[in-house]
Amino acid sequence: MNLISYREASDIAATSARTRVIARTTTMRTEEAHGYVVATSVAAVEPYPLFDNSAVDGYALGDGSDLSAGSRLKLIGEIAAGGEYSKPLSPGTAIRIFTGAPVPVGSSAVAMQEDVGLDGEFILLRADAHPGDHIRRAATDVSSGDVLLEEGTVVNSGCIALLLSQGIVKLLVRDQPKVSIVVTGSELVPPDARPEGGQIRETNGAMLAALSRRAGAVVSDAVIVQDDERSTREAIQRAASQSDIVVVSGGASVGDYDYVARVISDLGTIRFHGVKMRPGKPILFGEIGECLVFGLPGNPASVFVGFALFVKPAIRLIAGCLEEHDVWMRAESGFEHKAEWRDDFVRVKLTPGAKLPIAEMPSVQGSFGLRSLAQADALAWVPAEQAVRVGDEVPILILDQ
Repeated sequence: MNLISYREASDIAATSARTRVIARTTTMRTEEAHGYVVATSVAAVEPYPLFDNSAVDGYALGDGSDLSAGSRLKLIGEIAAGGEYSKPLSPGTAIRIFTGAPVPVGSSAVAMQEDVGLDGEFILLRADAHPGDHIRRAATDVSSGDVLLEEGTVVNSGCIALLLSQGIVKLLVRDQPKVSIVVTGSELVPPDARPEGGQIRETNGAMLAALSRRAGAVVSDAVIVQDDERSTREAIQRAASQSDIVVVSGGASVGDYDYVARVISDLGTIRFHGVKMRPGKPILFGEIGECLVFGLPGNPASVFVGFALFVKPAIRLIAGCLEEHDVWMRAESGFEHKAEWRDDFVRVKLTPGAKLPIAEMPSVQGSFGLRSLAQADALAWVPAEQAVRVGDEVPILILDQ
């Protein structure tokens, strides 16, 4: 096993993923496109707002009126949201108006209702008004032809609202990457079974499926296979034939019953096997045809960290995401830790701090540990040969679980 650095391994996997951006596209209803990646840029077909409208409940004041406190203007009507007033306002007149209603031609400003008193057929300004007050001008947010969403944008709830405001009810998106999961281990039994002898309940498959879906992929298959070469080969070969990415859990090391590296090497190419990191040192990455294959160690924390650092970025890259990688941030360390010859990725829980969030080490950090996975908000990166003390700044990768 020829160990390489995390940065080098990350670059190798990312470079390979960038050459495999999914060309498959689908046209779908805009309101159902949340989490999908926009396949081609989308431009505005009309301005937004469409017309000048009131930002508040109040009174539209005629252009040329005295806008100083104490002025009296004649009240000549009312406009509710969805209504309109066809006549222009004259100097010295006002009209009752509600939020979102079109501002009549000839309006100088809108006075908030809290700043207006009523005096029979007149209103009395209790505070100075100024030209343009509380008027949302047409096209101040969007002009016709503006690019609303660039190719590669991941559709969020705000994107959906923006597109629907333009009457764009169909959207061309890239198909989500297909991920297949292969879990190896003769000791594994289903979660609803009672383990006997040296058996343990299988948890990695469900965790990987949830992480994959959260990252924007479709899980096309998930299987558990015994620790024998034939079963491992058949499962990986079948998965690679129907997926964009295969994630294998277990069998990635160099033990007598670890067949994953041999199988991937026979079926395709191994790009790296072994990374100077903890947890997850035996991680491997390869290619079988057009399919990317990640071999993750079987311990839960190794699977969890390996997915966050390698698999999730690959999913985003082949999906054609405009923002390819998650953003590393800074936090204040609430723990002490010394990394030895390899980079350590510590599961941490974040709490508010004076300037930066505080990263606390919540539980057992061993690669077998599960509680820390449930508690973790982020991974704190402690580079090889470096020590982190309480109060130090540390880079963190936010985990979107």
